Order: sequence, then C-alpha cells, then structure tokens
Amino acid sequence: MLLGCLFGLGHEPFNAPMIAFLSLPLTGFFWVNYTKNNSQSFFFGYFLGLGYFGLTFAWIINPFLIEFDNNFSVATAGFTIFVGFLASFWGLAFYLSFLATQRIESKREKVLIFSIFLVLMELTRSYIFTGFPWGIVAYAWIDSPAIIFVSWLGPYWFSAIILILGSTLCYPTFITFSSGVVILFSFLYGAFGNNYELEDSHKDNFFTVRIVQPNIKQREKWKKENENKNLNILLNLSEKKPYPDLVIWPETSVTWLPEENSDKLTNIVTKIKAPLILGGLRVNREKKKIFNSAFLIDKYGKIVSVYDKSYLVPFGEYFPFARFLGYINFFGKHKLLSKGFSSGKGLKVTEKISVPPFVTLICYDSLFSNEIIDKVNNAKWFVNITNDAWFGKKGGPNQHLTISRMRALENNLPLVRVANTGISAKVNKFGKVTKYIPVDKRGFIDVKINGEETIKNSLYNKMGKNLSSYLLLLSLISILVHYLILRKRFY
Repeated sequence: MLLGCLFGLGHEPFNAPMIAFLSLPLTGFFWVNYTKNNSQSFFFGYFLGLGYFGLTFAWIINPFLIEFDNNFSVATAGFTIFVGFLASFWGLAFYLSFLATQRIESKREKVLIFSIFLVLMELTRSYIFTGFPWGIVAYAWIDSPAIIFVSWLGPYWFSAIILILGSTLCYPTFITFSSGVVILFSFLYGAFGNNYELEDSHKDNFFTVRIVQPNIKQREKWKKENENKNLNILLNLSEKKPYPDLVIWPETSVTWLPEENSDKLTNIVTKIKAPLILGGLRVNREKKKIFNSAFLIDKYGKIVSVYDKSYLVPFGEYFPFARFLGYINFFGKHKLLSKGFSSGKGLKVTEKISVPPFVTLICYDSLFSNEIIDKVNNAKWFVNITNDAWFGKKGGPNQHLTISRMRALENNLPLVRVANTGISAKVNKFGKVTKYIPVDKRGFIDVKINGEETIKNSLYNKMGKNLSSYLLLLSLISILVHYLILRKRFY
C-alpha cells in the first residue's frame, strides 16, 4: 500500500511524477521475487491499487459529505467501495500475471509480462461500464516536456510506455530500452520545440472571451431564496468594461430553466452587452426527461444553440441498473432518483453567431478522449464548463483541470475552461495554462482566442476514434503471444 501511495504522488495536488516513477521498479522487483502464489499476487496488486487510488481520489469524500449532509460514515463507506472497486482491476492484473508466468524462469520475461497485464487492466478500467479514465498515469506528467507525445499517439500509449519502462527497469529488455528512447526523444522535443502561443500577436485576428467564476458554494446554490443574489454575482462580474465578444458562465450557473424564462435572458444580455454561454437545466416535459445543458444566447437574448451533456456521472447524475434497483425498492419514496438525468445525442460543433466554431464539453464529458477526437471536425477551440464545487479545494479541481488540458493538447486546440468555484483557465493548444482564476476565488478574466488560425490537427486527432487504442491493444497482445505461446513453442 505504501508503494501505491508513492505512485499516487504523481497526481495533483502533489504533482511529483518523477518521485512516483520510483515506485514502479520497486513494484516489479518485489512482485517477481516475493509473490509465491496466485492469492499473494492478487493481494499485492489490490493493496498497491488501494494506496494509489486512495491517495489519488482522496478528494472524492467531498461529494459524499455535501450530498449526505456531512455524514462521515456514509462518505467513508462510499469512498471505500469506490477505491476498492478500482483497486480490484490491479489485483486482477497481478493475479493474471502470476498465472501466465508460472512456468517461465526468466525474471526479465516475467516482469515484462506483468507490466503488460497492468497496462491491459488500465485500458479495461478506462473503457468498461462506460469507462472511468480519471487518474490514468499520463495525467501525472502533464507538466513534463515529454507529454508532447500525447499529441502523437494519445494518453493511453504514454501511460503504457511509462508503466512498462518503470516496471521493467530492474530487469530490462529490448522493449525497456525502446520505451526509454521514446520518452527521451519526447522530452527533448517537448523541451526545445515550438510549444507556445502568443496571445498579443496579430491582435486583429483574436476575439475576446470573458471567463466568469462566481464561486458560489454548492450548499447555497440551489436555495430558492438565493436565486437573485447568485444571478447578481454573475451579472456584476460580466458587465465590466471593456465589453468582450463573448461571456461564458459555468455549468448549472442558473437554477431556473432558460428555455422557459426568455425575459430573464433578454435582461441578462442587455446588461452584459455580449452573447453568452451559460449552463442550466433543460426539461422535455412530453418525454419527462431532464438534461444538463449548455445554452448559447445571442446578443438579443435568443437561444440559438443548445448542447445536452453526453456523458453522465454514474451515481451522481444517473443510477446504473436503475430498473433493477427500482424493482428491489432501492429508492424508496425518492422515485425521481431512478430516472436521473438523460444523456444528449453526442458532442457537436457549434457554428452559431460571430465566434469561431467550437465544441462544448460539460464537466464529465472532458474525460473521454477517444469520443472527443471523433467530433472535433472543423472546430477551432473548446468550451469546457463545469461545477467543481463538489470536489473540494485541492486534488479534485487540479486533476479535473489537468484532464481538460490533455484534451487541448491531444487535438491542438485552445480550450477555455469555466468553473463555478475554480479552477477556470485559458489553455493553449499545447496544453499549457496561460491565464487562470485560482480555486475558491470569485472573479473574471478576459482571454483571447485566435479566430483565423489554420488548425493543424495532431496525429492523434487524425487517427480518429479508438484507432490509437486498437493499435496499443494489438501491440500488447502481440508481445504476450510471442512470450507465452510462440517463444514457448519454438525455443
């Protein structure tokens, strides 16, 4: 478990990937020398995972405390179940590794096969049951020059190379050396390449976006008596001169229904004197569905485009297996919980009003790398709205920002992130934060987006949906086939 905690130091708020990397060769060494049976191997991986995921997701206690009125026992139980579930993937990876290498004598081959099973389980975790690609290894390296590799083959390849390189460091093979060369080349290219963007050059080509961070506490946000007070906070931050070309408010920034309150929308844009993107709820009363949506409102107060969130948070915005849970009366009197939010029809490019075309990501949408690259098309920037008031003040908001930064890097597109309590930021096309509002601060910043720049899509983007992951999976399986089947047969 201590090794797992050491590995978890790579992620925010610790942000120490090189220290975390040291846990990998130690893990490979201890596993190959001190696990004597399947059970030992499973629990080695399981407790390693408990340490890693427990430290990485320590912030996840906060949503439980908010939702269940500071009930610490409920928060602890929820956190334990969540972390234990994620750790089971690593336990299974270690179990399968031992099972597959029982008759192999070479420690080098054993550790290499072990590292590949660990990568396979991380891929499985990112895809199965709709996937939970949060806390993957690549995110810990977002501030390293080597992260430029992600724009070539994506985050899963980068994670795989780090895991294989680190795990086999004490027992190197040709694949270990190859992985090291790739990381070294990526580091040098990232350190000395042209990875910057000048906001102030060619000013005529830029349009100005105002990022508004109201910093409204989650417990205060949905109280009916605070509706006008909260709206005035947003308006006061938005109507400052000089007026921008576009104002963006965060996810669920208003608690009333925008589609049913046209007068309020007209009043808002009259005061801020600019088009507006805001987060709010949308209700389809005929089909009895509710959506978490982003509304684009023109300078006359008319809704010209709506995007409904595509990827919903399990147990937060919907309950998996809701029909079965309802059958066993899991929801009791709270029948509405069984329905939750409905998901939208998918990501899309918005090309309305005078701003360049963009793709909107609402909170959890930003996790799904492969789904995003398939929908970018001719977009020139990302809009990411979120409400991180659930996440506390340290690990959660920083990790969520890192995920958004990765999406910008993967697609070579700038990203504007607007969060209720932070961290709101402008991220350039190389994944670097150029301006930001810290967590738990109220304020606004004006950022510039180049509206005429010709976008050169990254290699990862050009490969399209899932191709990079398929190539990685094929490569890993080919190595396993070589060492577990062909090598055994011919040597």
